[in-house]
Formats: sequence, structure tokens, C-alpha cells
Amino acid sequence: MYKRWSCIIVFYSLILIQQVQAQKKINKTVFGSVAKLNGLSEEKGKGVIGALISRIGENYLEFDYELVPFSRSIKRIEDSEVDFQYPVIEGDINRKGILVSSFYVHMVKFGLFYHKDNKILIKDIIASNQIEVPVVEKTHENSFPFKVKPATCTSCLIKKINNMRARAGIYEISSIQYIIKKENLTNVRFVPFGEYGSRFAFKDNEKGKALNDEFEKIIKKLREDKRLPLLY
Repeated sequence: MYKRWSCIIVFYSLILIQQVQAQKKINKTVFGSVAKLNGLSEEKGKGVIGALISRIGENYLEFDYELVPFSRSIKRIEDSEVDFQYPVIEGDINRKGILVSSFYVHMVKFGLFYHKDNKILIKDIIASNQIEVPVVEKTHENSFPFKVKPATCTSCLIKKINNMRARAGIYEISSIQYIIKKENLTNVRFVPFGEYGSRFAFKDNEKGKALNDEFEKIIKKLREDKRLPLLY
């Protein structure tokens, strides 16, 4: 009899704990869009970005997201199909009605990639209007202070640089290094270009502003608890 009552007490205690934990979660339905990036978010729930989004989702009663190509991910937030989009850098989205987060998650390092026998420096680009540098993601085409040629296929561009069929490209370093290693591209080199804060994009409305504040608090807590997935 004692054993039976002990089991009943444990059972109801677990239910009570689950109810308390559920009450702590934010009572809100959130659906987002995440860009599919080489080595960072190739499959839903995996990689650094997958871990980050999952840990944010733990704080909501209903939370889900879809993993799609970068350009489509940006378009989904612009078309009001989702509550948030990740990642963006300042300058990616200047459209009215979109709120780029007031906080950043990581400082992301970008590099200028070129063929080892056809080196190009940043000063060369700035000094000449003749050189067009393809930006791997079309979403970044307004983020740099010089003329660029947008592209949408990351691996395609790096392979072209490796075979000297493209002059250079600017992109997030860890993603490109992942491609270089995976595809065994031995001719690609890079120089550091700059650092940009990876941010979220929300709709510029009441819910979007509330999500901005909530996400910022969650990221701050993850950072304090050393649970924020490390990019590098």
C-alpha cells in the first residue's frame, strides 16, 4: 500500500512540476523562418543556428520555424508570412514595416575570397569601379559601400573562384571554410573583410516589438548561463 501511494504522489508531483514549467513559458504562438546556411543550419534543429533557435523556442508554449534558402527566408518576413527571420545583418533589410532587432547574437566575421593566383585586396575594390565583387547572398547587396554583383548560390560562387571563373566574393568565413573543406577546393584564399552583428528581423508591429524584447532577454540569459551556442 505504501509503495502504491508513493507512486501516486510521484506521478502527481511530476504533473504539478510540468504545469509550473508550462506557466513560466510565454503564452504566445511564434512561427519563424531561418536561412539555410552551409555548416551552420543545413538541417532543421542541427548546427549552431539550429541549437540557438531551439533554445529560444523552449521559452514559448507554441514555437516552430521553417528552414528555407536565404532569399526566400527574407521574403517570408517581408511578406508577413512569419513572425521572425534569422539571421540578417544591418543593411540587409531597409523595407518599411520590418524591424531589425536592437540586439545581436554573434559578431559574424566576413572575408574577401579570391583565387590564390589572382589576389585582390579591399583597397583595390574601393579604388576602382571596374571590379564587381559577387556577394554570395543577394540579401547582402545593399550592405556594402561599393558596387557588387549579387549571387544566390554560395557553393557555386566558391567553385567558380577556385577555378578562376569568378574574381572574388564576400561572405561569412565559417560557412565558406565549410564548403572549401567539403569540396576540397585548394585554390581559394581570403583576407578578413569585417565583422557584423547577426540579428533577427521582426514585423514592425506590436507583436514584433514584443518579440524583440523577449528574444533579447532570452539571448542575454543564455549568454549569462553560458548556454548560447558558440559560432566560432
